[in-house]
Amino acid sequence: LNFNMKKYFTALLIVLVVISSQLTAHSNNRFIAHKNQEGYVDGAVSKQNGINKSTAAIDVQVGAISPKGTMLSCQSYTNITVYVEIENVGQSPIFDIPVSYSYDGTSPVSEICPDTVAPLSSKTYSFITKVNLGFLGYHSLMVWSALAGDLNQNNDTTNAAISFLSGISGTVPFIEDFETFGLCSTASDCEVTVCGLLNEWMNEESGVIDDIDFRTNAGATPSTSTGPTNDHTTGTNIGKYMYLEPSGACTLKTALLTTPCLDLTLLTTPQLTFWYHMYGADMGELHIDIYSGDKWTLDAIPPIIGDQGNNWYKKVVSLSTFATNVVNIHFRGITGVDYRSDIAIDDVSIDNTTGLNENEFGGNVMVYPNPSNGIFNIVMNDIKNETLSIQLYNVEGKLLQQNNVEVSNSYKTILDMRNYSKGIYFLMIRSNSGVKRFKLTVI
Repeated sequence: LNFNMKKYFTALLIVLVVISSQLTAHSNNRFIAHKNQEGYVDGAVSKQNGINKSTAAIDVQVGAISPKGTMLSCQSYTNITVYVEIENVGQSPIFDIPVSYSYDGTSPVSEICPDTVAPLSSKTYSFITKVNLGFLGYHSLMVWSALAGDLNQNNDTTNAAISFLSGISGTVPFIEDFETFGLCSTASDCEVTVCGLLNEWMNEESGVIDDIDFRTNAGATPSTSTGPTNDHTTGTNIGKYMYLEPSGACTLKTALLTTPCLDLTLLTTPQLTFWYHMYGADMGELHIDIYSGDKWTLDAIPPIIGDQGNNWYKKVVSLSTFATNVVNIHFRGITGVDYRSDIAIDDVSIDNTTGLNENEFGGNVMVYPNPSNGIFNIVMNDIKNETLSIQLYNVEGKLLQQNNVEVSNSYKTILDMRNYSKGIYFLMIRSNSGVKRFKLTVI
């Protein structure tokens, strides 16, 4: 993927200006740029504490729209449903609401939302006429309403940038510990730092889709009283993780970290597991959004908000609803009101739910060196009378090796992979009380 498409931003702005002039006949709306509550750039009037209240009898506000942001070719892109959130901020119920959209300045598609929307409530309308994203590159979507009697036209229109990129589907089981990623700057320069990633992971483009990037870091973050000291994978100051740097002018900023496309069709009970660290008196929010089919499901779990203490914590998210689909996952971080809000994540994995407790079992397990030419040392300490199953999988989820061992305290063995092809493999060490996961790289 090309993560740094800044050179196209100027062209995108020109496209939006042209579209705006073409659609002037439909309304005299003034487009006031802001980020909506989901953190995406659009053109509606901002919302605070829910839906704004208007003094007008009839006042329709166009809220969140989809598609928006980055779309990948490994997802379906020829028949995409356009969604719009219709908000009634006026004093009277509204119904039979005319809504329209234009993709890349084409002739408007106009339909009627027949539902009645009560004051201070909203309705998400799905357009019957779908859109084909077309060629790879930047696109734009504009959605508006034109309800008779609505005298406030400042909040009737929303526009969104769409970055349509080439993408390939990753395989499951899936593990990412970020250890192979290059370190990024930790300077207090907000969106100036562009952090390029590996393995089909993507930071959305700052200033176009979101505000700032997640950054790859090792050791402690620059600020005191916030952020982790070490990564979760290795527990050392050389292990890597992803985090948000809110210092300087980066408070109350949104960052979208996107996984590769992940094909869940081979998993019967898929689940997402990740570790997060949210320590700091000014802590913000971490949200998990999932793209499946042709739309994002925002907040697939309740958002994690506020200071969680100076520890790494595990979060497990069921993906059973999306088991037959290819998905992308957004880690949507929002920095807090001041610098003590470093949000970090590490050790992201997708696997089948097992009958085992998915917490990690007790004791320490180290696998090194990693990457390796094929010889990996597995060292375990403080293991209390466990029967362990050491399983090696390829990226297609095929079991390549399995060895069952009894461990009463410590154990050491060598995993010889010199006869395997170079690439990524997954090591699962399972017990009756949990599982530990490792991503191995043979070079």
